[in-house]
Amino acid sequence: MIYELSLSHISVVAPLFKDVWIDKALIDSVIEGSHLARVFVDDVYQPKAELMCCERGDYFVIGAPRPGPIRQFIKDMPSEADVFNRERFAYFMPEIAWEAALTEDYGGHVPIFPTRSFRYSHATIKPLDEWRKALRQDAFVRRIDATLLEKIDRGIVRTVTEFSRDELNRIFQDSFGFCTITGDEIASVAWAFALSSKYAAVSIDTAEPFRRRGFATLACVAFIEHCLAHGLTAIWNCLASNIASAATALKLGMEEGPAQRESAWRPVWKHVRTTKGLWTKEDEATSMPIGTII
Repeated sequence: MIYELSLSHISVVAPLFKDVWIDKALIDSVIEGSHLARVFVDDVYQPKAELMCCERGDYFVIGAPRPGPIRQFIKDMPSEADVFNRERFAYFMPEIAWEAALTEDYGGHVPIFPTRSFRYSHATIKPLDEWRKALRQDAFVRRIDATLLEKIDRGIVRTVTEFSRDELNRIFQDSFGFCTITGDEIASVAWAFALSSKYAAVSIDTAEPFRRRGFATLACVAFIEHCLAHGLTAIWNCLASNIASAATALKLGMEEGPAQRESAWRPVWKHVRTTKGLWTKEDEATSMPIGTII
């Protein structure tokens, strides 16, 4: 038996994520109520294990992976829960012991990868102009805002395939970000793909012709400067195999956290199917917080 928490009771899982680094901004935004997710726990009041299913497909599993209701729930992937039927989702595991558990439960059919996490813990960062001079790049950094979009519309600044005008507008409307421009082309973009009251998770992308020239570094410095000015901690996640991404994070002075794991996204999985009839959704439990589902 497990319990799905109501939105008003989700904060009960906060202690489980106290020391987590991986996607901390997204996790905290769920706990704070600014991002929607469905949360399943083994205990309504003092959960020891939990599955947080964010609406965009990031599924965080935490707690000891010993045999128990949460692990069985994940193994069975019951259709009745209506979270495992999504075409695209992936598991994110702050505790690496879940790699062995999911590998066993899914018969090795779900690829799992080591990940690295970083955060910027300093109070200041070397000014952007000093970074630009040190890298010796003919480039400048601009915030993604209405002025930049207007310049794109007028043809003063050109986008490339990786950064469409619509994508940049979405960043402007929903969060914040910065781009490095060389000549009249946007070479690299760093933006907050998740935000909470304390953390901003950075996503970085550099157009193919401009890679390995320091343009991502410049955009990220501006990102970190913005975070420091607004009381936010910048955080950074990447696959352990992405040596270049990790090197950039360390070059910026970021602190590295504990090793973590994430699975491949759902379309990649083979021979893993949802089940029917193993689990039953009950009505709301009257003896528990309003909205709790058994």
